[in-house]
Amino acid sequence: MNRSLPEIRVFRESHDFFCRAACCHLCRMHGLSGKKSCFNTELRLPSSSKCLTYGFYRLVKHYLKNIWARPKIFKMRVLAPLKCLIHDYFSLVKQYFKNISVNSSPTIFKFTLTILSFQIKAKMKLIEGTKQIEKPFKNAVITIGNFDGVHIGHQALFHEVIEKADTIGGTSVAMTFEPHPLRVLKQNGHLPLITLHEQKMELITRSGIDVLICEPFTLEFASLTAGEFVEDILIRRVGMKAIVIGKDYTFGKKREGNLGFLRDCAGHLGFEVIVANWIQPSENGLPRISSTQIREFVMDGKVAQAQKLLGRHYQIRGMVETGRNRGGKLLGFPTANVKLYDELAPKTGVYAVTVACRGEKYKAVANIGYSPTFGDNVYTVEVHILDFDENICGEKIKVNFIERLRDERKFSGISELSEQIRNDVAKAREILSL
Repeated sequence: MNRSLPEIRVFRESHDFFCRAACCHLCRMHGLSGKKSCFNTELRLPSSSKCLTYGFYRLVKHYLKNIWARPKIFKMRVLAPLKCLIHDYFSLVKQYFKNISVNSSPTIFKFTLTILSFQIKAKMKLIEGTKQIEKPFKNAVITIGNFDGVHIGHQALFHEVIEKADTIGGTSVAMTFEPHPLRVLKQNGHLPLITLHEQKMELITRSGIDVLICEPFTLEFASLTAGEFVEDILIRRVGMKAIVIGKDYTFGKKREGNLGFLRDCAGHLGFEVIVANWIQPSENGLPRISSTQIREFVMDGKVAQAQKLLGRHYQIRGMVETGRNRGGKLLGFPTANVKLYDELAPKTGVYAVTVACRGEKYKAVANIGYSPTFGDNVYTVEVHILDFDENICGEKIKVNFIERLRDERKFSGISELSEQIRNDVAKAREILSL
């Protein structure tokens, strides 16, 4: 019987072996294992399974390292997925050798459904405002915040919510706001967002939360008292039985709601208040995890430090538009000019990056700045994608910042600039190959 793929979409950008293994498991549940017609693609592999073994080893090492270093993030649902991963890994290797015959090339193998990169579409329910809730959720456990950046501190909150919901047989809920409250309360002077709405929704979806409520933030909503918010919104509409917050959390008109207020309400309204201890980075010397600190790191060009607090590389998104056509003709390095969607871009300079485009992931070098050698004084984001010669003008791309290479500077001429770009590309290849 043919079945569709309602919960899976090809996600070549991901190189997460856990996602792949989990996808195999889901495919088996849907009776799709071995249906190579579903994807009709090929993947080049080494002549042995060393790549699989190494990838598996790195994944387990990463999980175990982080269980000890950041238990708040990884204690939730780690052992069971890891057990599933081990089972699927050995099944994958077994299938690998079973399917490579003596007559087929060991370097090209149609692996179908197993070694391809996937991302499981979470069954998370997205609700555009509490007015759209039809009935309260069963034993709802909720956390509330702007979650700008969806950094590892936020992820720890989500996992604690999920863990508590599982304990009481309830529903894990996150509530965020659009637009950011400061955009409504302060018309000017607000800081650039780390993640715009689209990316924030994607990141929260991956956390495993059951329900995400995106509340439209208006002046009317801002005028709700703390008591009205708790009783009318959280209790009556959401069905809250527990709330997970940080110790400095405030809410309601004039920020009158806080931890003490919630504890006072908890007894007679019948809910539990759980104070999440704010996790610290595992690496000594890094500051407290916060959206403010991440924003500062990005603005200072410290993208490697930002990655440690985000739990992923900082990403910008944009549309490729027609540029001045100098990269290829004059310099020998064609570039994609990116019209940014994001508000926050790293400090001017040159970076080793990866680019997600057309469902593929590419190594690249990005230059952010004003092209001082040409005297343009026009701010641009230009990306040279390595070993790539296709026309992507008018297409959306995502740029992940891996490491800063150098400052932007003025060169004496085309020849010196071209030589420096050649050095940048070589250095980026070295960094991105690690």
